[in-house]
Amino acid sequence: MLTGGPLNWRFSKAQAGLGALGDLGSHHIDQARFLVGEVAEVAAMTGTWSKDSSNQILDVNDDAFVCAARLENGATAAFEATRVAGAHNLGGFIEFDGTRGSVAFHMERLNELVIYEPKRGPRVQMVTQAGHPYSDFWLPMGIQGQHPLGWNECFAHPG
Repeated sequence: MLTGGPLNWRFSKAQAGLGALGDLGSHHIDQARFLVGEVAEVAAMTGTWSKDSSNQILDVNDDAFVCAARLENGATAAFEATRVAGAHNLGGFIEFDGTRGSVAFHMERLNELVIYEPKRGPRVQMVTQAGHPYSDFWLPMGIQGQHPLGWNECFAHPG
C-alpha cells in the first residue's frame, strides 16, 4: 500500500484513467497479442489500497489486477501486475507453456530466453549473438562474449 506521502497524477482516475491495469497490464496484454494472438474472452479483478496523504487525489485508481483470458486460437493466458509490491522492480515476465516445454522471457534480461524441457531442467539461450537480425544495434561481441541487455537499452534504438 502506498500511504507514505502524496500521490501523483498517475493514481487519479480522472487524470490517468486506469491504474495498474492500464499502465502496466496493457503492455503485457499487447505483448501476448503480438506473440500469440487476439484475446477472445476475459475475466478480471482489480484492487485499490493506496491513499493520498495530502487528500488531493480522492479517486485513486487500481493498484493491482489479475486477469484470466482465452485467446482466439484456444490458448489460455493469465496476466497480473501491481504497483504496490515494493520488493519488485519493473519486472515484466512472460512464459509460454506447452505440451513439449516452456519458454520464459524476463524484461530485465532482454537478451535471454529460459527454455524448459521435460526431464532436462532449465537452460538459458542467448538471443543476440552475431548474425541475429539486430546484432549491429547492440554492444559489440568480442573476446568476453555478449554484453547483457536490460530495460535501459530499449530506449537507445535509432528510429
